[in-house]
Amino acid sequence: MPAITTLVNRSWRPGPLLSAAAALALLAYLIVDFRVFPFEARFPDEGRFIEEAVKFAATGEFWGWNDRAFEMPLTGVLYGAIYSVVGSEAGLFIVARSLQAVLLVVQAWLSADLARRLFDDVRAASLAFIGVLAYPMFIAFQSLLLSEALFIFLLVLAVWCLYRWAEAGYARRWLIAYAVAAAAATYTKATLTWLPVLLPALLILRPAAWKQIVRATALAGLVYALCLAPWWIRNARLFDQPVWFTTSASSNLYLGNNPANVRAGNEWDRDAETPFVAAIGGLPEVERDRRYRARAIAYVRAEPLEFVRNAGRKLVRFWNVVPNHESFRQGAYEWAIALSYGPALVLAVVAAWLYRRRWRRLLPIYALIGYFTLVHVVTISSLRYRLPLEPFLIIFAAGALAFLSRRLAANRRAARHDCVDTAPGRSV
Repeated sequence: MPAITTLVNRSWRPGPLLSAAAALALLAYLIVDFRVFPFEARFPDEGRFIEEAVKFAATGEFWGWNDRAFEMPLTGVLYGAIYSVVGSEAGLFIVARSLQAVLLVVQAWLSADLARRLFDDVRAASLAFIGVLAYPMFIAFQSLLLSEALFIFLLVLAVWCLYRWAEAGYARRWLIAYAVAAAAATYTKATLTWLPVLLPALLILRPAAWKQIVRATALAGLVYALCLAPWWIRNARLFDQPVWFTTSASSNLYLGNNPANVRAGNEWDRDAETPFVAAIGGLPEVERDRRYRARAIAYVRAEPLEFVRNAGRKLVRFWNVVPNHESFRQGAYEWAIALSYGPALVLAVVAAWLYRRRWRRLLPIYALIGYFTLVHVVTISSLRYRLPLEPFLIIFAAGALAFLSRRLAANRRAARHDCVDTAPGRSV
């Protein structure tokens, strides 16, 4: 046990070979960013983030389209700060892509160190490091001006800080760092909502530790709330009522649950009631959010069986091994996802079984996976919404591969020993 404690308390170091691999990966990202892709939006939502950046640079205020709280502001504000310095969309693409490329390399190290801490295995760390660096979807999204790259980095950072807190004897500084990182992730995407307040309790979940659970939950909740307070105060002043996160959450709930959505899709032109959407389109955003929520709840109450059927379809969409949208079910894109995510998913499930006795230690990650799945089964679902979980799938897959390689090596040593013992002239 002392040897394991020493191993866990020391941060993982990649060594010369893996350091060189990281440098080559960063160079490859930049080549992709600057030589392969043009300095223009390639994904529909990129246009919205560019518009947010331009408006923030011009006004110093956050806008999402014509709304003030359509989504969380960190990505738009960060891009806006970059735009205010470089003064052009091309410059924004150059700086933002470069930043996101660096964050992906740092994310790979965080994932590797977390794998080592979770599974007490240096080999798992190396495999997780390589897996994150080479993962096709991460490479693709670091080149896009979207919130995913920043959100995933901050989410992995938060979980890493959470486990550092537990391994440092529940030192407050690490719990505070966790809450700050989780709040930053929430400022990027509102999906987490209140979950970060609960995760520390899951890591020390024992009946005898209830006082410690209360203290940890209170401190994490306090720091998390203090970090989000500027957003809450700003929204209360703008809307004369509380808006805790965004004014678009109910639109996603509606899109996934309305009479026009018979295939569990997530496209406004196919899966929503056009007359209803048009009728409320000009309303203030808070009232529009309320109308979407009321319409979705009324539909679920009227059609509970259809809601359950669509939830099943959305579960399949969320964990699908191949792209859901027809335009991506072709060529290299489909194969890249299937051949990277598919093995990662299978090995992650294997790891959950192999390390089943560590379920308490892994409970926060299981809760994170279950929570994201539930949110998107209830609202709308796609592979893009699963992407924040995939670093943890890679970490688990690395743990499974490390375990199996140890077992294989042990079996080979045992076989060689048996051969020596049974050789001619040797007694058995």
